[in-house]
Amino acid sequence: MSEVDQSIKQKANKYRKFLEKVKFNPQHFRLEDVAYYLVYYQKRIVDKTKAAVLSSDSNAPFENYEKAFESLILLLTMTGNIHRYGTERKNIDMQAFYKTRTFLETVLEKAVLLDSECENYKACWNSLNTQIELQEKHVKLMDEYTTYYDQKEIDGSKFFPEDIEYAKEVFLEMDYIQYKQLLLNQDAIELFEKADQIRKSNDSVKTLSNFEINQYIKEFASGKRKLAKEINSVTYVEGLENMKKSEHKEAVWEYFYKGQKTRINSMKKDIRYPNL
Repeated sequence: MSEVDQSIKQKANKYRKFLEKVKFNPQHFRLEDVAYYLVYYQKRIVDKTKAAVLSSDSNAPFENYEKAFESLILLLTMTGNIHRYGTERKNIDMQAFYKTRTFLETVLEKAVLLDSECENYKACWNSLNTQIELQEKHVKLMDEYTTYYDQKEIDGSKFFPEDIEYAKEVFLEMDYIQYKQLLLNQDAIELFEKADQIRKSNDSVKTLSNFEINQYIKEFASGKRKLAKEINSVTYVEGLENMKKSEHKEAVWEYFYKGQKTRINSMKKDIRYPNL
């Protein structure tokens, strides 16, 4: 775990005002072998927070304080999103996907289907299989990130420029996977609507299904308006749905970074030291 240097604690008290408590963010940034900490000053009565960027070297150049402040804010924002949304997505129940995929495989093997019906069920299978593969990638990404992050905490919560780049890559990969999953869900709605119609009219399919599978298929065929709204809320850039993976990441990062720069500039007025 991170142990804040005594000299940083002394500097922090220097900028503390009456009735304020000092809080140290354990995640700190190292640049050119100097540690930079983000320190918060919280009023005990008024819900108001100020901050300072303090370093282990009193002679550190001003531009390094700026770099450290931006890096710490980006790190905190990205890791917060990864932990919250990445973990939430990792833990979703995929039972409906696996069971329905198995059902579709059985139908394609045993049921008597017209060519058009066969094509529909193949398309449904491809959609579910792709979503399962994306979910497996997301789980692997999160497992690797969690192992990395846990080790960083063990090593004292020291973060370097290369750690910011790694967090950026995980953040963008996570965003891309989740966006593709949403698009697949949306595109599959009409396929499963048709699959449900076939199930009802084709006795050879009907005999292979059961109540549970029927419910799953109805779920995959529903929620068009909700999905469209959700996709719209995360389509940060026009034409995002048609972009290649590299283009998607570049566009999302540009949007995200621009927003963070605005936020960082706004936060500078609350920094007591240095005068950013």
